[in-house]
Amino acid sequence: FFYMWGGNITWGILAVACLLVAVFSFGHLPTEIPIQWSGDVVSSLVDKKFIFAFPAACIIIRFALRPFIWQWLRKNITESDSITDYITNYLCFIALSVEIFIIFYVNEIVKYVTVLLILLF
Repeated sequence: FFYMWGGNITWGILAVACLLVAVFSFGHLPTEIPIQWSGDVVSSLVDKKFIFAFPAACIIIRFALRPFIWQWLRKNITESDSITDYITNYLCFIALSVEIFIIFYVNEIVKYVTVLLILLF
């Protein structure tokens, strides 16, 4: 499981899933989407184009953040390649989860992120 979750194929699947979710949901989103909540109340809205930030985040995590994670792990752990891949894929999974939560929230399917996390796991 650890090897499979940390592979390049898994990252590719997560990145493509983020992109497909953004592309297919874009036309159904309101002009502004929430990105921050204070309790039960939305405290920050952005243009719906922000939905494409999540696939971009997966790419940035993999190609810009991964070297820093690898370097830090290399100093503290002997073997860091698979752990670095695991961490970057997990961060991409979080981006995908947040993207899906926003879409569900604006469509009034889910009001709390905990419900979505329970469904995903």
